[in-house]
Amino acid sequence: MLIRTIKLYYGKKPQAPADLVYLVMLAFALLVNGQVTAAERPQRFELASVFHPADPFFGNQLEKLLTIVKREETEKVKFRRSRKTRGFSAVQAVQLINASGIDVVLLDPIGLGFRPAISQVFGGLPFGPEASEIVKWSESTEGRKIIDQAFQSNGTHVLLCGHANNDSGVFSRDEFIWPDVPRGLTIHSQGLSNEIYQQLNIAARPLPRGDLYLGYASGVVDLLVSLNPLMDARAGFAQVSNYFYYPSWERNSVFALLVVNLKKWQSLPARVQTVIADACDVLNQKAVTIDTQAALVTIANQGAGNTRVEPWPPMFLNAAEQAWREVLPKLMDRHKSLVPALEALNILNSYTK
Repeated sequence: MLIRTIKLYYGKKPQAPADLVYLVMLAFALLVNGQVTAAERPQRFELASVFHPADPFFGNQLEKLLTIVKREETEKVKFRRSRKTRGFSAVQAVQLINASGIDVVLLDPIGLGFRPAISQVFGGLPFGPEASEIVKWSESTEGRKIIDQAFQSNGTHVLLCGHANNDSGVFSRDEFIWPDVPRGLTIHSQGLSNEIYQQLNIAARPLPRGDLYLGYASGVVDLLVSLNPLMDARAGFAQVSNYFYYPSWERNSVFALLVVNLKKWQSLPARVQTVIADACDVLNQKAVTIDTQAALVTIANQGAGNTRVEPWPPMFLNAAEQAWREVLPKLMDRHKSLVPALEALNILNSYTK
């Protein structure tokens, strides 16, 4: 290419010493120019979301984040919305991040299970505190340190990008009469609530995300915990349920967590890191508020004979709280990283004294 360029310039192949000097200078210039061009080429930052577009809380949260970020001058980074995680679980999405298949994913941390265990603090605490209390702890020096250590050990960096108060509910085909429940009763649930149901002799049988409706409708499980009743109101569960117990105790808050490949995060210019973090702060300033009444009406109007929406029997709530007290020491022993958070959120004082 260089010789062709010189030939075009001179109309001949380089022969004289001056031509050779020019050739060397041109080669050096092209080399330097190539390095500068590579250095100035924007770094691509690919973001995806695990939230369903119809999710009333965070279905469009990633778009909101991108809108805020793109207002800033981040010429060194090009942000791109990806759909690679469509249909993925939270765990599968993080695995894709660790494999460098994507840079960032927005997800519900309770879907991560205990990888790491601190994920369960964000919406997975039975009888837990309000979302604002968890946000306050996560922004404290101790909270941020614990969260960073837990996720960085998994090769990721995380930022809270939204929160809301949101009570879970439980679909049931039959009336739940406590303590006269049939032997072998099974329930689809996730996270820490599994331990409580096991303690109550109700077998926790978590179903894959894509098999929830079929598994419940076909009787693989007898009960199904809905962590997002506003989303599940139109998912068809009520059509095969005679009862919906609401509000329930498995969770009363929901969060949007931005999970970033750690190496990718560290490679970003400091200003770009600040732009992303500030955007998440904006989205996390106030809790998302949605009227649940319309969703409850939708649930009640489904089913062959309408679905009865009612609270849990008081005796069962008392039994569940007692079971939580009994399983807490075992959980703390198994997942020691949870202890500082449970102490700071006053859960240990409330349930182990």
